[in-house]
This record gives sequence, structure tokens and C-alpha cells, in this order.
Amino acid sequence: MLDTAIFSWSENFRIGHGRIDQDHRAILHHLRALQCRPHAPCDVKKTLSTALKLRELCRSHFAEEEGLMRDFTDPVALVHRDIHTMRHGATMAHLDSVIAHLNGESEGIDLFKIIDRLTETLLMDITWLDFEMLTFTKVELSDEPGVVVSFPKALTRS
Repeated sequence: MLDTAIFSWSENFRIGHGRIDQDHRAILHHLRALQCRPHAPCDVKKTLSTALKLRELCRSHFAEEEGLMRDFTDPVALVHRDIHTMRHGATMAHLDSVIAHLNGESEGIDLFKIIDRLTETLLMDITWLDFEMLTFTKVELSDEPGVVVSFPKALTRS
């Protein structure tokens, strides 16, 4: 099982795009709530409700990100878009597996392992893929009209 302490929002997760950062905070909140523990009873109804909320959040969040990547033309950016979009599909498949299991539609899967895999996939999206995505696009970083920062010049990573 993963350590749920890593699911707390940190400014290190901030990519500088208001809606995406807001979604990332919510995704981390839902991931933390979704983490059932093998030694504690799992409230199936509550866990299912959380998984359904997370699926809807991810669906809209991924559409937002894929919209940012729609006009990529650089060959390297196109490869990133394909990988990023594929990982979105994998995340949705993991979520669907969790939901199917909680609905009693599947047996033989380890709920804890599939939730951990989902968590790893989403953390990869939040930390690595989204930072890389911004190197290929322009995003508005301010509520002030016309304040746009071009990446990668504005993006510095330690």
C-alpha cells in the first residue's frame, strides 16, 4: 500500500494553470479518500461514491488537458500528446476496474493493488506529464487578461 501522506497538496505540484491546479488538488483529495486499508473495514458505498466522483473529475480534467494539446504541431510535442492521452485512457480503465469491483461486477482482482496502480498513474500525470505538457504550449497564468507565459522559457525545474 502507498503512504497516503504523499497525497497532500503541495505547491510543488502547482503547474501554474488555475483550472488544472484546482483539479489536481481535488484529485489528490479523492485519491486520499479512496485509499482503503487492508487492516481496516472498507465502506463500499462511500468508496464507490468517491470513485465515481473521481471518474467524473478525471473525465473533465483530461478533456481540459487534451484541449490544450489539440493544436500541437512539433513532432516531439505530438509524441508527448500521444503518450499523455494514452495514459489518460489507462487511468480511466483503472478507475473503471475499481468501480466494477465495488459494484460487485468483478472478482479475482485485488482492490488495494488496483487502487494503488490508479494512484501511481494519477500521480505520474500530475507531477511529470503535466509539467512536460506545458513545455509545448502557452497557458494563461493569471486572472489578468492578456497575461500569457510561453513555455519552456518560463518553466524552470530544479
